[in-house]
Parts: sequence; structure tokens; C-alpha cells
Amino acid sequence: MKRLILFFTLLISSVFIYAQTTYYWVGGTTGTSGSNFATGSNWNTNINGTGTTRTTPTGANTDILIVDGTNIGGLTPTTGTVTIKVSGSSTILISSQLKVVNNGS
Repeated sequence: MKRLILFFTLLISSVFIYAQTTYYWVGGTTGTSGSNFATGSNWNTNINGTGTTRTTPTGANTDILIVDGTNIGGLTPTTGTVTIKVSGSSTILISSQLKVVNNGS
């Protein structure tokens, strides 16, 4: 019984260790730093921008990045077309998932 409890404890712990963090695009249509993909302040854990910003330079490869068409501006709700710039000289760690949802473009 103790081995079974230990097994499940380790199994649950591994889920938390490898958990993915979801970040929403809050950079608006022009965004801070020119809508740069690698700018941490353009991504936030809450769609309204009140959460934690993505770590610089670009977070972890397990991050889930979402461009949600219902609010791309964070605290100042904005909709519209987002042109995200990816600089050739930037080292960008791509996330495990990039989602464009709710009529995002």
C-alpha cells in the first residue's frame, strides 16, 4: 500500500513539474516594442493583462501562446488585426503550442 501511495504521489508531482503555462497576446495591434514576438510584456497569463508577463527572452518551450480575437490589448480591450514581428536577429524559443482563437488574425 505504501508503494502505491508513493507511486501516485510521484505521478501527480510529475504533472506539476511539467505543467504548461498559458500566455495571451496583450500587445494590441501595434503592441509594445512594435508587436515583437519576443517581448515578454506582450504576453500575459491573463487575457486582461493583470497576470504575470512572459519571462524574457521568451519563456519556455512548454508555453502555450494564444492570440485571442476577443481582446488583444490587455487592460485596454482591443480587437483587430495583429501583425506580430519576429526579428531574424532575435533568439526565439517557440512554444509547444501557438493558438489563434475567437476570430483572431
